Amino acid sequence: NKNCQRNNGMENKKKVEININLNFFKMSEFDQPGIPGSGKEYMDINFLMILDNMRNRSGVPYKITSGYRSQEYNDKLSNSSKTSAHIQGKAVDISAPTSNQKYAIIEAALHFGIQRIGIGSNFIHIDIQEKPEKPTKVIWTY
Repeated sequence: NKNCQRNNGMENKKKVEININLNFFKMSEFDQPGIPGSGKEYMDINFLMILDNMRNRSGVPYKITSGYRSQEYNDKLSNSSKTSAHIQGKAVDISAPTSNQKYAIIEAALHFGIQRIGIGSNFIHIDIQEKPEKPTKVIWTY
């Protein structure tokens, strides 16, 4: 039949939506500015579960200042790595204006096996990027 086009079996392929219940976060907190739903669509589920456990352990509020980033958005930021884990949904920046907050967040990150931590003057970056060019068991400052 001429009207039947081959579609290589794609007619039944639907995007599977996985919902997770986070105790301390709304998925919208991980959205790129201007792109509602991007956190839910692109953030790594395992990473979010670690983050939720970290928040529970540390006992301090987490304000996510940066979650998911598209490559285009990331490239516009002045000090971001071109291969940032934010692009993969495997990184967040957490507001941490006090030394006590920084300590609590870092202690929880280490407890749950986070091996890449960046310390800024008012935030903590954590990621689980697994690329060979990215070293693990590192803490750096901004």
